[in-house]
Amino acid sequence: MRLLLLRFLLLAGLFFIGSLTLVALHEYYVSICQITHNTEEKSLQITLKIFADDLEEALKDVSTNNINKIDLEATDSTEMAFVDTLIAQYIKKHLAIQVNDLVLSSNDYFFWGKELESDSDLLLCYLEVYGIPEHINTLEVQNTLLIDLFRTQSNIVHIKANGGSSKKSLLLSKSKIVDSVNF
Repeated sequence: MRLLLLRFLLLAGLFFIGSLTLVALHEYYVSICQITHNTEEKSLQITLKIFADDLEEALKDVSTNNINKIDLEATDSTEMAFVDTLIAQYIKKHLAIQVNDLVLSSNDYFFWGKELESDSDLLLCYLEVYGIPEHINTLEVQNTLLIDLFRTQSNIVHIKANGGSSKKSLLLSKSKIVDSVNF
């Protein structure tokens, strides 16, 4: 009986230490979305900062090709194009913006590309939307990036509108996926 109790305590201790290790590896689930209103181009320039490993998990989940590994650092042009397409589709599905009364469709978003930050695990994704009014009164953002994958995911949105003269921020999460700001 004593041996059984020792085994149980040992296994429980190993499980506890293992769970602490997993938490220590990645305890924050956050993305940052920077939306800059370019009045001269009449566009929204969007930069997303996402943890690369989190996005890889999301892309594996949504890919219809049963992919085990998404290589965000692919150098083969065919594989790069495939990964860029997956990323663009994922972002367009999970990021919705309304400017004043103009509801942007997923076809309005132009995906410029992506790059891994050299000193971190962050992936930067660049998008742009054209045909934006010269003056923004209200901007509504729905951002569900990674929310279906991580229950504690937070998506921070920074907005610079009307030539950078107005700056506002939003904090979106599973309990609040959409919010708006007035300028």
